[in-house]
Amino acid sequence: MYCFTTQGEQKHIYKADNAIFSNSAAEGGKYVFAGDNNNSIYCFSGEGERERLWKLETTCGSAYSMQYHKERLYVVTTKGVLACIDASEAAILAAKSGVVPEYTDIKAPPKVQPVATDLLQTRTTPGEGIALECYREGTELRLRVTSEGYHSGWHAQFPRNLRKEGARYLVDEVREATQGGFYRTYGNIYRLD
Repeated sequence: MYCFTTQGEQKHIYKADNAIFSNSAAEGGKYVFAGDNNNSIYCFSGEGERERLWKLETTCGSAYSMQYHKERLYVVTTKGVLACIDASEAAILAAKSGVVPEYTDIKAPPKVQPVATDLLQTRTTPGEGIALECYREGTELRLRVTSEGYHSGWHAQFPRNLRKEGARYLVDEVREATQGGFYRTYGNIYRLD
């Protein structure tokens, strides 16, 4: 692995045992990290030592991507795992002497059942907000703004699962899309009776 300055000068060449997939560096280049295609992560000194300081087997795949931030090395592996490795000065010194901590495996929480999203609070009067109505255009259900001061011919982006032909709605805000020609809805959505 070749290391260059931001001006394009070659500084160091680091040797790994296998092809490198990803790399990162600590602030100021004090340490240089690399992940190979055989589930290993390397730590090299950025200050001239060309021998690696340590080599660590991930046990969770090869590091396809890595980022160093606040003494932690974050990697995403070929097995879809997000891992955080302690890359602090103390951890690097301990690893150089052969002391490697046990890893902690944290599983994602079980999938939460989605709540029905087609239920809306209703209002009997428009009050504050922007009024919209749902209408059929061919096979599509579309929404348009009916409040004054808006382009009545423009469509409004609106959740598809809430669209009911002939229904009227109230939203906190609508904004013209950056591309122009239609509106985006923002904030709370109420059904108008």
